[in-house]
Amino acid sequence: MLDQKKNIGYLYIVQIANLIIPLITLPWLATQLGLSAFGVFGVFLVILGYLNLIIDYGFNLTGVKDVASCDNIEKQSQSLLSVIASKLILYIVVVVVVVIVRLFTNFISSNIEMFLLILGSLNAVINPIWFLQGIGKLPYASIAILLFRMASLPFLFIFVTGSSDLNTALLLQILPGIFASIYCLFIIKSKGFAITTYIGFTDVRKEFKESRGAFLSTAFSGIYGSSYIIIISTVLGVTTAGIFYAADRIIRAFQALISPLSQAIFHIISKNTATSNPSSKIFFIKWVIVNTIFGLAIFLFLLLFAESIIIQFFGAKYEDSINIIKILSLLPLFFGIQMISYMFILSHKKEVFVNYVYLTALCIFIPIIYLVMKYYGVMYGVSAIFTGEALISLLMLFYALKIINKMRYE
Repeated sequence: MLDQKKNIGYLYIVQIANLIIPLITLPWLATQLGLSAFGVFGVFLVILGYLNLIIDYGFNLTGVKDVASCDNIEKQSQSLLSVIASKLILYIVVVVVVVIVRLFTNFISSNIEMFLLILGSLNAVINPIWFLQGIGKLPYASIAILLFRMASLPFLFIFVTGSSDLNTALLLQILPGIFASIYCLFIIKSKGFAITTYIGFTDVRKEFKESRGAFLSTAFSGIYGSSYIIIISTVLGVTTAGIFYAADRIIRAFQALISPLSQAIFHIISKNTATSNPSSKIFFIKWVIVNTIFGLAIFLFLLLFAESIIIQFFGAKYEDSINIIKILSLLPLFFGIQMISYMFILSHKKEVFVNYVYLTALCIFIPIIYLVMKYYGVMYGVSAIFTGEALISLLMLFYALKIINKMRYE
């Protein structure tokens, strides 16, 4: 319990710093790039996120569970390398697809953009944050990411001074993550874990088989959650996408304050489930309550200070972002509930339910959001986004509580 509190406390120090850094970098990018280029910046990162979803394939979630449920260093090392080898296969597929798209379509506008997509998706292969999470050493990854992001700040201020520096801004967004991942791999090796163990075809096939369910749920949720800016840029243009992206980044920065709770306790939930520990029910309910309290505090803060944040940091050009923040200000609360519930459901091997929830959301809410955006404008569309996210979170919570209720009688 002491290590758990220490980990969470450590992570919060890092996350507060990670909250401050976007408040420095985002206004600079927004003002220097301008509304349109800032919108393109956001769209590019969403596309990169889609590629990373394919490469991750749910390995990051099932890998945490596998590593956390055993204390054997050799087996944990084998799990690490099996996941990296599996991701490498998917990375090669992604690279081939990106090159083909560049050669035969106009979707990727330049060779530089193609290179940035290939480079950015490499981090999905080598990022070992899931492994450090599984062995309860997540602060190493968080601190590494923080330090490399801080190191990139001077370069951002020096080299990004206009809309023509969009590619430079994207490169500086990508490189800190890659350097942090390489550093974390060296940390893992220094802790006695092998990173050169032989991995066979059977190991890779096992990873793909075990992660299939988690991949579907993360893919559905990832596509659903990041489709908004694509819809806005398609229907309303990149300028409106830039306005939405500014508000969305502020919301996600505050959601990052919730993340340490979910990240730090996932390996505990996995261990409790693996050992059929009855305290897992109380543990889950306690952290849902803690998440709710944090979420309400963030909601009140954003409601009161949204205007000040936008005007002071982004300028009057982004004033339309204020109402978007206010509409979405409860999302960090629902995000916390959704993450804790999702991890609890996944630890009980019930990810099929999550797949159905997100597939239904993709089939129903995305078309609704698209139509609302097209015929009623961005504000009504944002309200539709909030409604969909809230319903998904509540469905996850009710299902997790259903599992708990069933456990009482077993």
